[in-house]
Amino acid sequence: MVAGVFAAAISSLDSILAALSQATLAAFLPNRTSVRGSRVLVVVFGILLCALAVLLDAAAARYESILDLALALAGYTVGALLAGFVLAFLRPGGAGSGYPWSAPLAVLTVFAVAWHEPWSFWTCFVAAAAILALWMLRRGRDAWKTVALAAALTGVCLLSATEGVVIAFPWFGLIGFAVALGFGILLGRGKLRG
Repeated sequence: MVAGVFAAAISSLDSILAALSQATLAAFLPNRTSVRGSRVLVVVFGILLCALAVLLDAAAARYESILDLALALAGYTVGALLAGFVLAFLRPGGAGSGYPWSAPLAVLTVFAVAWHEPWSFWTCFVAAAAILALWMLRRGRDAWKTVALAAALTGVCLLSATEGVVIAFPWFGLIGFAVALGFGILLGRGKLRG
């Protein structure tokens, strides 16, 4: 019985880790996929998900019920997902090519709106530095787009550092959607359908 429970849990987890790995490889290294790279990303995402599970225990104390926590967590990504669907319908050519950069920016923006702790500033700073470093490696030749992304990432870090008004979690999806759609269009390579 215990083996069956573990097998059911592991089958769900390994498919999630494989999907995260393949989506990352397809988005950032579309022509250079390898089994070794995929395996490394599975381990990296496994470690990240374990760390997030530990941190989730601390975040749970901030919400009154488990339902509020679940809805707030969904708010981190739902806006970026909706923007991805909208960009998929609007893009002929490469107009949606900015989405791999705008989706993490949207999630980071929602995080900065939700958390105003000293540790959250450093989390935003490290994530912003990683996003900007990857941008510079892949598309750093677009000078004005680089400046726009750097300004947005700086704004996210400053937003996290300020003691502002707490925004209710139902607004997280709208904020994420606006950021992901706007910067998906701005950082994209093609033109949108008119």
